[in-house]
Amino acid sequence: MPGVRTLRLAVATTLSVAISYGLAWPLSYITPVFVWAFLKAPTSGLTLPGGLGTIEAMIFGCTLGLVLSLTLLKYPVVFTLVMALLLFLIYYANAGGASPVMVMFTTIGVTVIPMIALSSQEMALIIALALIQNCAVAVGVSWISQAVFREPPHLTGETTAGAATQEIPPRTKIRDAGLSMVVVCPAVVFFFMFNLKDEVLIMVFIAILAQQASSTIGRKISLTMIVGNTLGGVAAIVFYFVAVPNFGFLLLLTLFSGLLFARINFSERKSAPLFAMGFSTLLILIGGSTASDADTAGVKFLIRVGQIILAGLYISIAFRMVESFQERRGRTHAR
Repeated sequence: MPGVRTLRLAVATTLSVAISYGLAWPLSYITPVFVWAFLKAPTSGLTLPGGLGTIEAMIFGCTLGLVLSLTLLKYPVVFTLVMALLLFLIYYANAGGASPVMVMFTTIGVTVIPMIALSSQEMALIIALALIQNCAVAVGVSWISQAVFREPPHLTGETTAGAATQEIPPRTKIRDAGLSMVVVCPAVVFFFMFNLKDEVLIMVFIAILAQQASSTIGRKISLTMIVGNTLGGVAAIVFYFVAVPNFGFLLLLTLFSGLLFARINFSERKSAPLFAMGFSTLLILIGGSTASDADTAGVKFLIRVGQIILAGLYISIAFRMVESFQERRGRTHAR
């Protein structure tokens, strides 16, 4: 039932925008991004165990980030090695078929919380609690939307993975996880070395986008990332200058654009991943601008657009460099 899923995704995202932007608790603008991530998959929705597991994943990721901050952050070399190991394990789990949302939340926890803790341990705790709160609200909104927009019983539980999923060899998982870790670690070390907490969005996007790439589709997914993020950035610019000043119009435009993006997301078009990624980018950019002071919102908004595009460019260039090195190494061994 693509129609039901499209309507559910668009309405749930708009509802979460109304609640989070209206009440404006810490980092509330992230809630719609989580709702979109939960419901955009071509499945029957977020189950009760799945929702509880998602909240647990966020709690686990934030707790792990706090533990790293309290114990290892003052030992840069040890912290870097442990961070590299954790990223490898996260990407290995992702390559093995772990839930993308759970992988994303763990990645956010182990990267964002220590970065904030460089300046303030108290602020890191506040951010961790805010992330957990936003995750819980997003799960609640997703459950409500599923209760309202029900699917026919014979389609409940339908997934695109109806066919048996092919088991990925451990060697392939190790290779893909290692590739992602090699690409992400230099960026993470750079951000921590220079304490670039104001640009943490770039680091988060680099870490999350890397989980979507592998050694076999790196070039294709890199282009998808750039196009998708740019698409979201362009749409967000239209949103910002047309809808943000008026809350009611912002909700209306969110609903209509959500219907458009959700319809394409659930279609068989090759461009579907671009629109799914683009709308996530749009929500992040618009949410961040509404949380800024009126005098600086426009400047900060344009900076965020540039940051997200830079993250996509870094991933694209880094993966191409690593793949080129692997290809040259393969030709050398073949001689």
